[in-house]
Amino acid sequence: MSKIADKYLAIEIDDKGSTLKSFFDKASGKELLWQGDEKSWTGQDVTIFPFVARQKDEKYCVDGKEYHMPLHGLCCDYEFDIVEKSDTKVVHRFLWDEKSYALYPYKFDLYVTHEIKDGKYIKSMLVKNVDDKDMYFMLGGHPAIATDKTEGSVCDTSGNYIQFPREIRPNLYRLNETGHFILHKEGFASFDRLYCDKKILEKYKTLIFADEKFDSLEVVRTDGIRVAFELNEPPVLAFWSDETYGEYWCVEPWYGIPDMLEPVREIRYKEKINKLEAGKSFSYAFTMQVK
Repeated sequence: MSKIADKYLAIEIDDKGSTLKSFFDKASGKELLWQGDEKSWTGQDVTIFPFVARQKDEKYCVDGKEYHMPLHGLCCDYEFDIVEKSDTKVVHRFLWDEKSYALYPYKFDLYVTHEIKDGKYIKSMLVKNVDDKDMYFMLGGHPAIATDKTEGSVCDTSGNYIQFPREIRPNLYRLNETGHFILHKEGFASFDRLYCDKKILEKYKTLIFADEKFDSLEVVRTDGIRVAFELNEPPVLAFWSDETYGEYWCVEPWYGIPDMLEPVREIRYKEKINKLEAGKSFSYAFTMQVK
């Protein structure tokens, strides 16, 4: 476990998976990251690479050869190397190896940086293609922001909401009944505020939005605390929580999407896949700050 802090925030990062474990606001004395529960989701965050969510039957193909991939890719069970560490910054590295190559036949060098600057938490992901061929991948984040529940309820979080700086009208990738795979893309009503009401998740399972400019948002809790995100315009923005239990709402900027219910198996033809040429690199960063 790695710890970083400044006068505003205390952050804990799991070196396994390079994920947030704690996002503690010193001014309010409150933990603002979901701390997990076996009745709901035991995690707090995911570093997503090289696939978002699930591949149908956990398999896909590269040049016609079949490979298998677990949920959200390779990072969850990998112990990252620490290549830099200070009071306010830790840099993790995941360099391809024979084990990763058997699941994902590309040579990559992935760096994940967790840093605090003046009360702002910054997560940066840099993937380098160190292979001699084009590489295809997805990338994303998954922090679960702790919300409040309505007094007297079991887990009614509908008093919390997500505020956008302007009205947006995205399209929605609609999931099947299990919430695992995409049926199609459809229109969605315009909004500038999205209430953290679990009833909407009973209908959609995960809200997966696309075709809009996702630059920033705030998760507004009923106690008045706002967790502000600078998203830096990912092509896809998802929101998820367990639909029955747990006081949290995941904010998930994605460069990619889950597999289709009737998927294209070949990796290069998958929707929202990213192509990275040999020797090139790709980076994405988002920030979180308490207001």
